[in-house]
Amino acid sequence: MKLYKVKYTQESETFVQAESEEQALEFITELTENGGGDKMSSIRLNECGWFIEEELGELEKLKQEDDYGNTHKTNWGYYAEGDYGLFYDA
Repeated sequence: MKLYKVKYTQESETFVQAESEEQALEFITELTENGGGDKMSSIRLNECGWFIEEELGELEKLKQEDDYGNTHKTNWGYYAEGDYGLFYDA
């Protein structure tokens, strides 16, 4: 079985009244900090989805967990198995 690095991207848009580009970016950045929460209802989600960024090669289980908590390896490095069958680089 192979390991793949998968990323999620999202494109959103809104309209901001401001005196300059810098002020507009500062305003929306502060408004949506930490995910935006309930403030995101005024922002239009255009597109989002997962894509494969990179194939990391064959996933091999280590005989025993190493000192860093890694349980598997590929040609690209070592990884630890997390919840739900997902992996992370420790």
